[in-house]
Parts: sequence; structure tokens; C-alpha cells
Amino acid sequence: MKSVLIVGSGNYGAFIDSALCPNFKTRVIDGFDFNPENVVENFVSVATPHFTHYDIVKKLIQNGKNVLCEKPLSLSLDEIVHLQDLAQEYNCSLNVGLIFQNHPFYIYIKELQNNYGPIKRMEVRNRACEHGIESDWYWDKAKSGGWFLTSEIHWYHLFLWITEPKTILVSEASESIEQGRTTHTWSVARTDIGQSISIDHTLNSLQDEIGCEVDIFFDTVRITIKGWIPESIESSDLSSLQNLNQKIGNRDDEYRKLIHKNMENLFDNVPSNFDLIIQSHTLAVDAQRMSDLNTQNLTPRN
Repeated sequence: MKSVLIVGSGNYGAFIDSALCPNFKTRVIDGFDFNPENVVENFVSVATPHFTHYDIVKKLIQNGKNVLCEKPLSLSLDEIVHLQDLAQEYNCSLNVGLIFQNHPFYIYIKELQNNYGPIKRMEVRNRACEHGIESDWYWDKAKSGGWFLTSEIHWYHLFLWITEPKTILVSEASESIEQGRTTHTWSVARTDIGQSISIDHTLNSLQDEIGCEVDIFFDTVRITIKGWIPESIESSDLSSLQNLNQKIGNRDDEYRKLIHKNMENLFDNVPSNFDLIIQSHTLAVDAQRMSDLNTQNLTPRN
């Protein structure tokens, strides 16, 4: 049986464990107990706090391990490039836990461009409740990278994967903060041919407000996907959804399938698209930088 070490014994490490069993033989350790010399498995999943990723992944690669690291791979773009170079030097597979490109709805959207032409824009409205996360490092931008790198990077990566633009830049970004915790983020990025993605993310939604909708606009068709992990898909033109199962089962089960697929890809040595990883990281960092600047400008001077 394929063996995987999961570094990170928190809630998400446990969820990864549930996603990989029973098809993989797993072992879970706490990040604080990590010693690369004690790793007997050749494949490792890293699900520790963001600020620890670079050092852990670097040591694993230098010990010849294949690594699937949760996003972000590092807080620094230079460190991401260094890890990519190390993986090539040590002949190891390296991938990042970005998952939307594995979902059948988004695969279908990408393929629909063959019928309807390039998508014009994507609008994400995510009403979530991360504001209740207790771990302090999430709210320390020096350790987490901020919420654009923690969450919005998923959407940037998906948009880049679907549209494959020559160039893309963040044009708007803002963030609301209350008592040291982010409550809302907003950003817009535009490609060289005018395609755009907007992300409207509320982190302190009430229970009855929680939900996510993604509207994807073609010239003549609008597709709506409901659920952060997609649960249903609707279209202004029903013929565009022919031969597609328009409703998905249990959300957590679907989430596990996407994680499982990433690990399968690691075992199968499916090449990572590091251009997309670097581009999405850059967009997230640029959005955070722009947001921080806007927040500073709104701060009253003494």
C-alpha cells in the first residue's frame, strides 16, 4: 500500500488523513516533532502553519522526499523558486494543495470555452466564518501572509488555470479589520484582454448567511456554481450543461476527493504548473500589499 506521512496534527491534518484513508497508509505527526531524518515515507503531506512551510519542505526535499504542501508553499516568492529548484536538483516531486482545478464543474467550465469563447469575468461571493478561528498565527500577517494569501489564492489560481492569460494585474484590493482580525476582503484582477475576477469575501458571516456563489460570464451565457466546494451548477442556457451531473453529494466527501486527487498526482509524478503557482502567489501578495496601503491611508494621523 502507498504510504504517506502527514506533518501537521491539527484539524486540517486530521482531515487530510481522512481524505487519504483507506487507499493510502498514513502516519500523522505534529509539526513540532518533525525531524527529516526520522521520515521513512517517500511521500509527505505538509499541513503546518504557513510560516513553517519553507523550512519543513526544504529539509524534506534535501532528504529525497516527494512533497505535497498546503498553500502557500512559502511566504516568500524567492523561497518558492528556491524550493522548485531544489526539487529539480534532488529529483523530487513537489506540489501545492490548490484543489479547484480538480473539480468536475471547473474542468467543465474550462472546456466550455471551446464552445462559447473565453470567459469574460468571474465573480466570487464568499460568505464564511473564519473570523472565529482561534489560532493566533492566522491573524499575524508576518506568519500567515494575510488572508489574500491564506484564502483568495485559491480563486486566483483557479482563474489563471481557466483563462491562461498572458498578463494579469491586481487593480483593486481592500480589507476591513476589527480588533486585529480581518472581517472582509475585496479584490479585482484583470488580464491583458480585459477578463476579470472579483472576490468578495466576508469572514464574520452569521450562520444563516454562510454560503459561496461563483458567477462565470461568457459572451452569451452565465454559469453559477454554488458552494466553496462546489455543490451545484446552473446556467442561463440549459443546453450548456448537457451530460453534466449538476448536483454533487456531501460537501466534505467532495472536499476529500479533491485532496485525494492531488496526492494521486504526486504519486503519479504529474508535473506541477509552477508558473501558475508563482502567478497566483504574486497576485495574492500584490493584493495584500495594495490592501495594506489602502488601510494605512485610511488610518487617521495623530
